[in-house]
Amino acid sequence: MLIEQERLHPPDENQRLGFMELLGRFESYESFQIMSAYDIAEDVHKRQNRATGERYFSHPRNVALSLMSLGIDNANVISGALLHDVIEDVLLINGLEFINNKQWLKVGNEWMKEEGINPQVRKIVTSLTKPKIDNIDIFTVEQRRYFAIENVRFAPPEAQIIKMADRLHNLQTLNALSEGKAQGIIWETQNILYSALSKTLQDKRYAKYARRLFLKMEDAICEFRHQQFS
Repeated sequence: MLIEQERLHPPDENQRLGFMELLGRFESYESFQIMSAYDIAEDVHKRQNRATGERYFSHPRNVALSLMSLGIDNANVISGALLHDVIEDVLLINGLEFINNKQWLKVGNEWMKEEGINPQVRKIVTSLTKPKIDNIDIFTVEQRRYFAIENVRFAPPEAQIIKMADRLHNLQTLNALSEGKAQGIIWETQNILYSALSKTLQDKRYAKYARRLFLKMEDAICEFRHQQFS
């Protein structure tokens, strides 16, 4: 759902202020951490659009807002939501797409550390980073998808709850995709991803949020199918 472009998206100060106003329940140091993540992600994604035509940063911003609207008040989760796509994009921007997958994650972690991102958030982001086809460990798109799902399956619950909100937003914007691609995302969600994310339903801290996100994902799928046949 990502399109690279030459035109820069300048920071949207009104959206930034609106987001910051929603952080009242966080401690001041937590708000600072979250807004630092916000600024890093907005800068990293400044040359990218979604298939919907929106600037790409609208996606991680929406994921973070979705989690906050559920009542999640873990600053590491909200920061991770904002940053969940940055490793892939930072390394591509800096011309490092040809290094192998292990180096890819190592360099990404080093970059996050230099940016002042704490270890807990780095672990979340790494868990959510899609492996790359490096022709060493991963050779095909199918292998890449398999390893991405397995990474999520064994990820900490903080990462899994972000993945749910991430997939929810993708499902809510399926109309921007071809029918074949949209149906592929729905099939993967219902037949693979739900199972990979199910352990979060057993986590006392996140179970109630996970249940609501599962229901929202099904609602988004039903809405898409209803639009197809209406």
